[in-house]
Amino acid sequence: MGRRRQAREFALQLLYELDVRGESDPGPVIDAFWKRQPVHEEVRAFADALVRGVKAQQPKIDELIVRFAEHWELERM
Repeated sequence: MGRRRQAREFALQLLYELDVRGESDPGPVIDAFWKRQPVHEEVRAFADALVRGVKAQQPKIDELIVRFAEHWELERM
């Protein structure tokens, strides 16, 4: 598996964990995640960039999801 694909998969797993935990400070969750997932530094760096980008844009992303999701509440998803 390529490093970028692996990084995207880890980013998705990490975003899911952050969402489920609902932590206000994602730092400790991210640190603990990487302790459980020993990976190449390039994979970690790309995954971290993806996660930070999504978290920075989360209100805008949520707004788009709400606007285009028919018959679904954001909390239900």
